[in-house]
Amino acid sequence: MSSEQGRRVAVVTIRNDASGSRILQAEHIMALFADGRRVAPISLAENIKLEDGEQRSLTLSFGEDNFPILSIFTSNNLN
Repeated sequence: MSSEQGRRVAVVTIRNDASGSRILQAEHIMALFADGRRVAPISLAENIKLEDGEQRSLTLSFGEDNFPILSIFTSNNLN
């Protein structure tokens, strides 16, 4: 989602498919902007613990930018 002022926000659903719990940190999620930059969310201040099979939807802010977000991706090796 984008505002006229350039605010970039995404609603994402994260599911832990690993066996056992995992901790999600801001650096595990990245937005790919149209100029090629990868940016971590600024609104995920605390780590989020996900139990085996748990799914959560989060609203993440990526700040203000002139370029739109093309995609959101996560690392596959959450600790």
